[in-house]
Amino acid sequence: MKLSEFVRMIGTGKYEMRCTLRMGTTNMPEVMSNWRGVTVKGSYLYFSNGSRCDLPKARNFECDGKFWRDFFPGYREPTPEEQKVLDEWHDHASTEEFKQKQWCDAMQDMAITYWEQKHFFEDKGMLYLMGNDEERGMILDCNRKAKGDPKYIRDDHINGDTRMEYEIREIA
Repeated sequence: MKLSEFVRMIGTGKYEMRCTLRMGTTNMPEVMSNWRGVTVKGSYLYFSNGSRCDLPKARNFECDGKFWRDFFPGYREPTPEEQKVLDEWHDHASTEEFKQKQWCDAMQDMAITYWEQKHFFEDKGMLYLMGNDEERGMILDCNRKAKGDPKYIRDDHINGDTRMEYEIREIA
């Protein structure tokens, strides 16, 4: 079921939901695990107890009519094109000239190398590979890369682990 179909279904006010999984655990406050009436307003689900929940992005959403799931973004390996850009930056950043600029930045509290790196990735159309800013739903996760994980590009277009899961039923 698409997100738009789910919103129309829940918008009728004839359904209730209860949370069965939250951030990878089934241990949650009783107020969330009890059945609650639900309606939709804008980009939020409003529950009968006064709480609300953001609707997920359509690409990170799944519903089969009985369960509604929202996913964290997934991780993937860099594409050959991305790897080429990363290798090119690594080669540039390994030069003596660049290392000298880094030293000057550190000694004089400047940001010459930061802007050089930012312009490099912007010119390639892959600013997300710098690891500071998300772009088109992607960003390089520096922590995963440093740990040697081959899947270090976080991508909203890929579903990762389940963030939230709600059971749905029609109000009797």
